[in-house]
Amino acid sequence: MPPIGDDEGDWQGQRTIPSRTKIFHMIYGKNNTPSTFDQIAGIYRTAESPEEKIAALRDMGSSDREQAIPFLIGALRDDNKEVRKAATEILGSAGESAIAPLAALLRDEWWVVRYRACEALGMIKNPLAYPHIRSAISDEKDHVRYMAAKGIGTLGIPAAALDLEPLLEDENPYVRRMAANAVVRIKG
Repeated sequence: MPPIGDDEGDWQGQRTIPSRTKIFHMIYGKNNTPSTFDQIAGIYRTAESPEEKIAALRDMGSSDREQAIPFLIGALRDDNKEVRKAATEILGSAGESAIAPLAALLRDEWWVVRYRACEALGMIKNPLAYPHIRSAISDEKDHVRYMAAKGIGTLGIPAAALDLEPLLEDENPYVRRMAANAVVRIKG
């Protein structure tokens, strides 16, 4: 599939994410412009490509982060890895209002959702996320434990270094390395 949009990156063979206006025009015609959150949400709901979904998620996040949170949480279950990644990044910038919905996902059956939720909680960099990230230290999936160590490291809470000790002996070398990096980061 050729790159969508006519942005500068297209000619270099890079895929670019079209703006909300471009997507809206692709779907509804050039005489319309998206102006409300509901219109952007409609674009997301009818999006056929990952690029369209990502652009709509970004625009929802820019338009009204609080209202976008349920869409972003749902996007963490998308079949496409890039859509999940974009949703994670937007949730990570959403602040305290995203902590509770993300914390609830740490009990999800799909480890990918737990991984992305843990990642977003770490990106928020709010001490209120700490107990939730801490709970992921004992997750059955090594990817989630890795992200828990990374998230705890970003928070920089001195007492958290003790919580990372079990991960220093984890069966997975990447988890051990991330836990060690997090301890170094915390202790300075």
